[in-house]
Amino acid sequence: MKDTISKARLYVLKNSKSIVLVILLLMSVFYNIKLKSELDRLMAIRNIRGTYQNENMLDPEYFVFSDGEFYRYKQFQLLDKGTYENIYDNVYIIKSHNIDEYIVYSNDEFHFYDRANDYVIKYSKISNVPTYINIDIDNYR
Repeated sequence: MKDTISKARLYVLKNSKSIVLVILLLMSVFYNIKLKSELDRLMAIRNIRGTYQNENMLDPEYFVFSDGEFYRYKQFQLLDKGTYENIYDNVYIIKSHNIDEYIVYSNDEFHFYDRANDYVIKYSKISNVPTYINIDIDNYR
């Protein structure tokens, strides 16, 4: 038993650099795998389908994306409706009579340039399900 321990100790002393390098290599591989999985999670192409609300809490405005159609509305008032199409990864084009814009969808939010009022509005996802709040969308189809 003593002989085995002394042989192992001698082996470790002779090959200490190699052992340290193997340990560092394994740590690097595991770290890169973890980093890659986190990056994949962040960069995953997500579907824009759902309901979004702007940051104005006093007079909220909503976008709803569902099956190639979008609706932009305030409670009790439809502002616009049209179609949307995913043209590249997280880039969408939305079209209606009033809108022909590109939006980039990232981290469950997007920014929309309102040409009529000449400002950019940030919308954040509030639901994965297309939801219509205080508006009967069937009247507008």
